[in-house]
Amino acid sequence: MQAEYKGLDGATVKLEDHKGKVLLLNLWATWCGPCRKEMPHLVEMQNQYKDKGFEVIGLNTDPDEDSEE
Repeated sequence: MQAEYKGLDGATVKLEDHKGKVLLLNLWATWCGPCRKEMPHLVEMQNQYKDKGFEVIGLNTDPDEDSEE
């Protein structure tokens, strides 16, 4: 099984592209106040530890406006 997601630029990214890194996968939504509040802390944590191979991936769980659902 391969996991993939769309990056901010719309390109498909595979989790295997991050091989060798420590990933924190954060599921969030724009309507979630606590989710929005934690974002600056996650960015700060990624910046602090990026040289050690740490990366935060934030996946927005809001429905895609372009989908037919």
